[in-house]
Amino acid sequence: MVKISKPFTLNGIECYWKHQNIANTDIIIQLLSNKTNKILLEHLEDIFQPTNYNADDFFTEVGNNGYTDVNFDGFTDILIRSYTNTIMSDVVYVYLFNPKAEEYTVSDELSDNRIDIVDKQNRRLITGNEYRFGTDSIIHSFDKKGQIKYKEVYSNYRMQNDTTWFTCKDYQKLINGKLVIERRTCDTIKWE
Repeated sequence: MVKISKPFTLNGIECYWKHQNIANTDIIIQLLSNKTNKILLEHLEDIFQPTNYNADDFFTEVGNNGYTDVNFDGFTDILIRSYTNTIMSDVVYVYLFNPKAEEYTVSDELSDNRIDIVDKQNRRLITGNEYRFGTDSIIHSFDKKGQIKYKEVYSNYRMQNDTTWFTCKDYQKLINGKLVIERRTCDTIKWE
């Protein structure tokens, strides 16, 4: 089954969505130029399937909270959510708009389990992820050109060493991908 949206304008380009449902399990998503049919974005991963694929408001439901400028460069980016059977496997794919190529490219660095805050005032994107014994909160701070100035990672987790469990908190600051500050505190968990 294929669904095609009505044309709309995004970053000055008239475009439309094309969603293809494969065997009621996967959806292939494409954003195409209405003028040239050039593919501006193509997403082939599993995504959240709306409750009613045949609903008249399907594209409204899919697009809710999906258009925002996550790197503060003045262009609208696209968030595509993937929901699975565990929160640890969920992903919000961040597609950044490239104005020179007039297309969207997935940012592996910004994609995460969840997008917590898009802080326009302080030019920060706060993402997070969950794993078996902990969580991470990642703050991406951007310059005026939409490039990451630095990244801060706050981790809270439990770990086991032999028969002793610890609760730990880590902090890392990275500039240009290089670790510049790292701190860790761990306390023994006392079971009562």
